[in-house]
Amino acid sequence: MVVLGSNIFDEPMALTDAGNLLNPAKDGKGKKGGTKPDTKADKEDKAREDATAELLVVWLNYAKGAIDVSDPVIAPVIAEIEGVQADPEASKKDLDDAKKLAKDLVKVDRDADDCTGTK
Repeated sequence: MVVLGSNIFDEPMALTDAGNLLNPAKDGKGKKGGTKPDTKADKEDKAREDATAELLVVWLNYAKGAIDVSDPVIAPVIAEIEGVQADPEASKKDLDDAKKLAKDLVKVDRDADDCTGTK
């Protein structure tokens, strides 16, 4: 279902890959995401991973019926988020903004159990 609607998730994703995206490995100190990014490129890569994970949450919530992508307000927001994701030159700020937009889309549903196992 997600594959049909998304330009970013245009191929089926293995459940383990989705799980790793949504719940990155922890470092030795119990912090998500392993080592802290130290270069600009590392920070941009981390921002892209975070934005991609949040976009996946949007699509998973759509798949469970919590988000209506045909809504004339929601559809352009998803298109904007995916546009940033598709842009290989997107800045860290652009990616952080896309992540925030994605979080805002599912914010109403965050208090309910969602299909990611997070709240």
